[in-house]
Amino acid sequence: MTDLAPDRRVRGGTVVAACAAWLVLWWLTPGLHARGAGSLVTDDDATSVLVESAVALVVLAALAVAHRGVTRSLLAPSRACWAYVLPAALAIALPFHYGLTLPVGVYVAWMAVSVLWQQYLTFGLLQHHVGRRLSTPWTIVVVAVIFWAGHAWVLPDRFGLDQPVPALGIVALGVALATIRARLGTLHVPVALHLAFYLAFA
Repeated sequence: MTDLAPDRRVRGGTVVAACAAWLVLWWLTPGLHARGAGSLVTDDDATSVLVESAVALVVLAALAVAHRGVTRSLLAPSRACWAYVLPAALAIALPFHYGLTLPVGVYVAWMAVSVLWQQYLTFGLLQHHVGRRLSTPWTIVVVAVIFWAGHAWVLPDRFGLDQPVPALGIVALGVALATIRARLGTLHVPVALHLAFYLAFA
């Protein structure tokens, strides 16, 4: 029993560290909140989200270089790449039903970066590091809860504990995406589905 205690502490410490690092990086998600990096540069919404998207891309590139092996595995070419046909078709159709105030091109660029950032950070790196210490079912639970916690932290009025339906929706989405990632091994299908959702309901 005593021999297992240090291993459990190391395991718990690693999972907590991975989740803490994720929360810090989550703050850089483009357009997620009003006090993002773009607000330090301009008051224009379109320029602000583009600045935040550029920052996210730079950090994303640095993370990809630092985690070359994991990145190569997450983005490995596979038959799952056919899933990108769905968001591509929805992007073509977007101008015909688009109703937001941002220019449609800005929205598409922002969503593409934001989705890649969220997926790589959450269901890529976080799930990888947590999965090295926990079983697959527990990894999926932890990742889904952290995914919700990030939304609740930044957008408490929409996803906080006093908003049970949206909160449970985010947890369910997290479970679904983490499960797909665990079964397929790559991020292609989660990225395509996530992006398709934003493009379909803009």
